[in-house]
Amino acid sequence: MLALTASAILADPALLAIVTAYAVISISYSLWLKQVPVIALGCVVSGFLLRAVAGGVAAGVVLSEWFIIVTSAAALLVVAGKRTAERMPCPGPQRHIGRCWPATRRRSCSPCA
Repeated sequence: MLALTASAILADPALLAIVTAYAVISISYSLWLKQVPVIALGCVVSGFLLRAVAGGVAAGVVLSEWFIIVTSAAALLVVAGKRTAERMPCPGPQRHIGRCWPATRRRSCSPCA
């Protein structure tokens, strides 16, 4: 993280602001924001979006509004799908699926395969 921050300072002040925002959101999410479901989704989605914007700023590319909209929507879709899958019950004795996620194992009535 220090090397990234140092390179952001040398590269561009806008990149430094993005890296700082990303670090603050990541640390806040890790410490306490992941306990609030809707805020947790927003934090993870903003992490995806900030990484994409940082890439555009670092490369010197002007990002269109559509790029921001599509990146945000795709990140929200991925994160919401993952959280939904974590809340689904364990598939049961189907061996080809493999092990269940720990979050689903706790909510399942039957033991996971």
